[in-house]
Amino acid sequence: MDDIVEKLHYVLFLLPGFVAFAVASIFGGLPEFGDLYLIFYAVALTILNLAAVALFAKVFRTPSKTGLQIVNFGCAVIIGLLIAIAARTQVVFTVSNYLDLNGVYYAGPEPPLVLLLHQNKYSHLDSEGGDIRPGTRVRVPQAWVRVKLKDGETYEGFPKLYSEEPKDFELYLTPGCGLTSAGGEDNADMLPGPGILLLMDRIDWVELIDPPASSCYRAWSRIAHSANNSP
Repeated sequence: MDDIVEKLHYVLFLLPGFVAFAVASIFGGLPEFGDLYLIFYAVALTILNLAAVALFAKVFRTPSKTGLQIVNFGCAVIIGLLIAIAARTQVVFTVSNYLDLNGVYYAGPEPPLVLLLHQNKYSHLDSEGGDIRPGTRVRVPQAWVRVKLKDGETYEGFPKLYSEEPKDFELYLTPGCGLTSAGGEDNADMLPGPGILLLMDRIDWVELIDPPASSCYRAWSRIAHSANNSP
C-alpha cells in the first residue's frame, strides 16, 4: 500500500505540466498541437513547474508532501495563466519584434489581419510594427478599414469587433458605409443601422486607412459635428 501511495505521488508531480498546458490552451487560445508536441511541451512545463516548487519549498520550507502537492498544482495553474496572458497580449512576438534589427516582424500563430486589428484596438499599430511608414511624423492611433468583397461591393468603417478564429472570421464595422464610385471619387452611403457584419468567405481584401482618408469617417464626422453644434 505504501508503494502505491509513493508511486501516486510521483504521478501527481508529473501531472501539473499537462495542467499548465491545459490552462494555457483554454485561456490563451493556443493552436492545436499533435500528440508528440503536446507531450514535449507538457514535460517541459513539468520541469519548469518542479523548479518553481523546489524554489518555493526551499524559501518557505514546506514540510509535508500534501503541502507540496498543493503548491505543485498551484504553480501549474499560475504558469498556465502566465502563458495564456503572454499569448493573448502577444508578449513573445512583441519582444522579438523589438529586438529584431532587420525590419521583419513576426505575427505569431495568429493571422496578420487578426494581429493588426488587435494592435489597432489598443492603438499599438506604430509601436508594434503595424505602421512603419517612413517620413510619417504624425501617426493616427486607430485606423479605419476599407473592405472589398468578392462580389465587388466595398465597405468602410471602424473595426469595432472581430473574431480570432481564421476559419470562422467575422468583422463588424460600426459606424459603417457602403462605397460607390462616381466621377473617380468614392461616395460614402452611410448605413441606416448600427453597422455591418462581414464574413471571411465573402472578403477579398482589407485595407487599413487613416481616418481623414476615409470617406465614411468624413461623412460620419460631419453628422457628429452638426449634432454637437445644433441648438
